[in-house]
Amino acid sequence: MGLSIIILNHNEKQSVLECLESLALYLRHPECECMVADNASTDGSVEELRCSFPYVNIMANRANMGISRARNAAFREAAYPYVLSLDSDVKFISGDLFAGTAFLDSHPATAMVGPRLLEASGAVQYSCRRFLTAPVPVISRLPFLKILPGLAGLEDRHLMKEFDHAAERAVDYVLGACQLWKKSDFFTAGGYDERIFFGPEDADIGLRLRQAGKSVFYKPDIVFSHVHRRRTRDYRSPAAWRHLAGLAYYFRKHRYLFRPPAV
Repeated sequence: MGLSIIILNHNEKQSVLECLESLALYLRHPECECMVADNASTDGSVEELRCSFPYVNIMANRANMGISRARNAAFREAAYPYVLSLDSDVKFISGDLFAGTAFLDSHPATAMVGPRLLEASGAVQYSCRRFLTAPVPVISRLPFLKILPGLAGLEDRHLMKEFDHAAERAVDYVLGACQLWKKSDFFTAGGYDERIFFGPEDADIGLRLRQAGKSVFYKPDIVFSHVHRRRTRDYRSPAAWRHLAGLAYYFRKHRYLFRPPAV
């Protein structure tokens, strides 16, 4: 039942320190380990982590490997059969992580659990989702398109806004910011696709899990907060263009635009 906690960081020193502080109950637990996979931060993250959290393992990558490659490398180093994968801008709020691993242990067909995520305001973040369709990323960036026939409601459906997020259920996929994995199923699925640098690696692996007969489950009794900075909306940022390239690759790879493959 041991748990490895992996936190991905790139130039978010204060956020990753706060993330670790929120997990204090687990960092020294005898059945836990914690690793920060740092993607070549230049803000002093690695030095501060080594000073403030000497018992946390640091994987200091020499270059920014992107989300998929860095997480895959950290998963390979994880010592325990369950892995909690986090972004640095996530904080643990409440619940029992070991209840999540127990759920995975008792549900062989479930590969991953998605905790409930909250906005900084305390509002529910729409972290469990239906599979992407090509219009959704366009609508999210150009919201005036929502009024056009055939496009109204598509984004809300993708975000599962009609769903009571206080209830647990199987879902298509959850945001990569916070995922609790059965490590063996992660590798059976092939890990994250390393051709995706920054999104939508979470939708991609969720679809591959479903195609392999595995499920993803949303469990709202484990709660985190997530800043969700939305770097992909700033087109002056390389992250935005890498995300668009990832979306184009995803739809080309899975050979659909409007109707996800049957699973």
